[in-house]
Amino acid sequence: EAIPPPARWLGYGGVLPFAMAVPAIWLGSEAASGFAAFAVVLYGAVILSFLGGLAWGATSAATVEGRWELTHSRLLAASVVPPLIAWGAALLPPGYGLVVLALSFVGVLAIDRRLASLRMVPPWWMKLRRQLSLTVAALLLVAAFGTG
Repeated sequence: EAIPPPARWLGYGGVLPFAMAVPAIWLGSEAASGFAAFAVVLYGAVILSFLGGLAWGATSAATVEGRWELTHSRLLAASVVPPLIAWGAALLPPGYGLVVLALSFVGVLAIDRRLASLRMVPPWWMKLRRQLSLTVAALLLVAAFGTG
């Protein structure tokens, strides 16, 4: 199924700060590079936390009928992991934080796949999430290798 244009535009608009940080990290002065690395770690932490919130919301919405299953408890538990990792990544030196975030953006796809398999998200969800997460992870790794 096609990704709705607003979801595509807003999703890829959210990738722009990651993309803008890479040249600043690689080509900027030492001060500019350090600030860009710090800023993109914080932005990545916010977005990774947002993804955990999406999983919490999708799981909560799926239980409106009053049915509660073990799967829902596991998904709620999994949804709080991204913000915890994000917080830890923000406390690390930027180069390490960027790598942790990159791996986490790939890892959160497992939560998304589970939500999709349970039909808790729209049919286009995984296509968009895969595109965005893999793009962000690649940008974060390129940024990490630019930190010295």
